[in-house]
Amino acid sequence: MKSLLGIFFLIGACLLGVDLLAGIKMLNAQSWPRADGTIESSSFVLAGSKPSTTSEKVSYSYQVDGKIHENDRIYFGMVISSRNKPLSYRKGEHVYVFYNPDDPSESVLRTDDTHSVIFVGFAGMAFIGFSLFGYWLERRKA
Repeated sequence: MKSLLGIFFLIGACLLGVDLLAGIKMLNAQSWPRADGTIESSSFVLAGSKPSTTSEKVSYSYQVDGKIHENDRIYFGMVISSRNKPLSYRKGEHVYVFYNPDDPSESVLRTDDTHSVIFVGFAGMAFIGFSLFGYWLERRKA
């Protein structure tokens, strides 16, 4: 039982670590400069085993200092939505692209979407909480 609780704890710690990195990236990106960009493609792709769980997949291009860059990151964190939701971006649409001034090939379309960061953080805390509670129960029985 302890090994299973350890696995739950590690999963939670990994989720929190990934979430922390995404949150830091998101906060840093809020001060990045922006460039004009164009959506090159936009579609839904399956994000899990259920057909109703999809992720919006976009690709966009933008220009910084005369060089054209392409990327597909909408925001930092997980991008999961419902198939019933319309596409947020349409091919040919003008967008603002926030890019890293130290590495213009790193970019993001949105710097304000905290939903996935919050969700993954709570999931990580739940895994850790479950494992600590289970460990406490085991210690109590002994």
